[in-house]
Amino acid sequence: MQWRYKKKHTCQLCDQLVPQLDSLVDLLDNGVGAALVDARSQVSAQLQGPQMEELAQTFRDGVTPIRDTKNAMTASIGWFVTPGGLDKYTPFFQGQASPLGLMIIYACLCLSLFLLCGICSLGCWHFKEKKEVCEPGENPHRKLSPMCSRCTWCNSMILAMNLCLLGGIIMIVSVPISGLCLYLFDMDGPLIQTSSDIIGIDLGTSSDMVIAVVDRCLSIKAAETYAGQSSNLMDIYQVESADGTMQSMREQVVTTAIDPVNEAFGEITSSLDSAGSAELSQESALIALRDALATIAVSSSMFPDFDVLQSDPDYMALGGNADLAAESAQTSLNCDTVIVSLDGTDTTSKGITSYVSYVSAMDSGISSSAGTSCANKDSAVSCDGSLLPPMSQYCDAAANLVDLKMEALQVTTLSCNLFRDASGNSCDPRNMVLNTMTNTWSNICLGSNGEVSRDVQNCDLSGIDDYVNYYNERLEKVIQYLDWQVVTQLDAVNVGLRAVVDDNIVNPIYSIVDQFECAFMRDFWTGLLDGFCYRGANGFAKLGTSYVISAFTAFVTAIAGYATFRLAQDNMDVWAEREAEPETQSETI
Repeated sequence: MQWRYKKKHTCQLCDQLVPQLDSLVDLLDNGVGAALVDARSQVSAQLQGPQMEELAQTFRDGVTPIRDTKNAMTASIGWFVTPGGLDKYTPFFQGQASPLGLMIIYACLCLSLFLLCGICSLGCWHFKEKKEVCEPGENPHRKLSPMCSRCTWCNSMILAMNLCLLGGIIMIVSVPISGLCLYLFDMDGPLIQTSSDIIGIDLGTSSDMVIAVVDRCLSIKAAETYAGQSSNLMDIYQVESADGTMQSMREQVVTTAIDPVNEAFGEITSSLDSAGSAELSQESALIALRDALATIAVSSSMFPDFDVLQSDPDYMALGGNADLAAESAQTSLNCDTVIVSLDGTDTTSKGITSYVSYVSAMDSGISSSAGTSCANKDSAVSCDGSLLPPMSQYCDAAANLVDLKMEALQVTTLSCNLFRDASGNSCDPRNMVLNTMTNTWSNICLGSNGEVSRDVQNCDLSGIDDYVNYYNERLEKVIQYLDWQVVTQLDAVNVGLRAVVDDNIVNPIYSIVDQFECAFMRDFWTGLLDGFCYRGANGFAKLGTSYVISAFTAFVTAIAGYATFRLAQDNMDVWAEREAEPETQSETI
């Protein structure tokens, strides 16, 4: 990692830590703790966000074939079952107070009245046709008989024609209704397909599933064919999966919402089986990383990038002297000379003070500032004007390098970030403490919802040394806290959360899927056929037959009334004609 301000130094410690950090990251990513987090993440994902939306979309997609089925059925027989269809006319047919009921009652009353009138006219004509006492010249035949019989045959004939017309209409209408009933009884998938092709009904893109629904859910004819097969819509409907294969809606719901959760919990078991222990604090990679952080100062591992220096005119002359070049390349940003272990090899990291002394000893014309401290920004190397090339060039390049290091030591905007606790206060993980009596942690550097929040802080290079060295303790406490969380939460997540997931996610989803059962539709369909065909259509046909029979009865009554009328009226007319001739006038009775 290059120094970010002048980009003239590289951090060799940082390069050494990369593989150790990769090993630690791999342990964290594949450990039990990560498996627990993944399980909780999967559970959370199923309850909100894209996964929940995907599950909802799956159910919405499942409605499409249901809607197509409904549209197909509505187009076929919708008028009989949808609001505004047949139900709009049922008030005219249903109940004794309906218009049809009143018409039947009216017809029965009229027919009864006319029959009674006919009987009365026959009785009058047969028993009381003549008056018992009458005046001379008075017609002895009663007028009541012809009048009553006239009323009978006229009204009976009118009633017979009306009943015959109405009964005929009902009989004609009952024929297509009976045909429709035969269609409904025989209805199955192939018949629906054939009918839709003939009528021109569009079954939509899911026509195969519409036919399957008709066969498995509605058709009485196909009930025996599909006996023993699932009648759940989630098993009937087929959708295209991500890999292009067709799968049932049940399989897609399980794949989308249930399998990821089960796999996440399976990862916990797999991690426990492979690791044998949930503790990370004893891992060799972590121990090696902590040792490196604790023993090596960052400033002691930051050496000049000589290739970069050689491309800069201010430092190019350093390469002209092999000893000076070697000394410059081994001088770190630390003030003191120390032994550091880099990549398993002990290396002398020369300090700035040692470097200044080395440069000053190169020539009598080179001196160091008296009383200059390591962190003094003033130049620590002075080059006398009497120096001749190449020594003057060596001195100027070395002085520039020392100035660069001095400038780096003065930087105070390096990131030494810490964290914030649940109260928003600055928090250092070094101060996290486990109370073994209560088995609880204090000074935890996490927010109220378990989130990590940074507390931005700045420091200088010496502060960076302490900051990185203390990361040994920070990692120790954080990994111990992670191990404690895994141990204490393992049962809660792997057992308790699994039970919660089963009770609140898995089982409800299975329950929802199971409620897509469509077997009830066949019972409804059977009831519809029973009500519409066996009761409605059959009753309608019998009603027409009754009207025809009533019309025949009224017609017979009209004939009898007319015959009675003619006999009674002719008797009266014959007597009147005979009285009009003197030789045939009758005596007073």
